[in-house]
Amino acid sequence: MNTILVVDDNEEILELTKILLEREDYKLILAKNGDEALQSVNKYEVDLILLDAVIPSINGLDVCRILKKGNKTKNIPVIMFSTFGEGVKTMFDDELQPDDYLGKPFSKHILLKKIRTFL
Repeated sequence: MNTILVVDDNEEILELTKILLEREDYKLILAKNGDEALQSVNKYEVDLILLDAVIPSINGLDVCRILKKGNKTKNIPVIMFSTFGEGVKTMFDDELQPDDYLGKPFSKHILLKKIRTFL
């Protein structure tokens, strides 16, 4: 069973994503801010990360950069999801970018397709 870390400060998004992905037999870890996200990847074996761009404490852009620099975490696929959609790409000016992007609101089918691409 693959484990997905979902990071978003919006309770409704977390709950919706949890319901959708648990129905597909993924194990989920939920985090509401950047600190929780980084603690979770150090504590658990994570196969993929769904990461909101705008979250408290450490924003999603910086969380992604930290993950892509880390020896233990650099190969974990990161899908950045945001109301900015793929426009969030312009916020990265280096190679430490997410592996893919997903706009909010998102379609269940597109979300699952992107996840399956990496798992």
